[in-house]
Amino acid sequence: MSAHRVFLVGDSLFSDTLSRLLGRYEQIEILGSAPNAKAITFESLPDLPDVFILAGDEDRFPPELGLLVEKFPNTPLICAELKRSALRVFTSQQYQARAEDLISVITSLPKRR
Repeated sequence: MSAHRVFLVGDSLFSDTLSRLLGRYEQIEILGSAPNAKAITFESLPDLPDVFILAGDEDRFPPELGLLVEKFPNTPLICAELKRSALRVFTSQQYQARAEDLISVITSLPKRR
């Protein structure tokens, strides 16, 4: 079984600790890290990761979230937040821009009430 390729985004002790922790597991391969999403380009990646982890120590969405979704729309993102002891997983899917597709996507989403 091949390892899941992970790329870490963050410039903190928390992101360094995550890198060391995850690097201990044989089912995880750390491809690298960057201090922020602006520093990541296709050329800077040895391989396309299976997931990006945004390691933050603040109680808010990292500003890199939108930039990573734009650059790598088919790669899942995990926001690991130290203060909340929480993980948020984001995935993105691209659909054709037809009205039928928009209606189909909307009606397939769970209702919030």
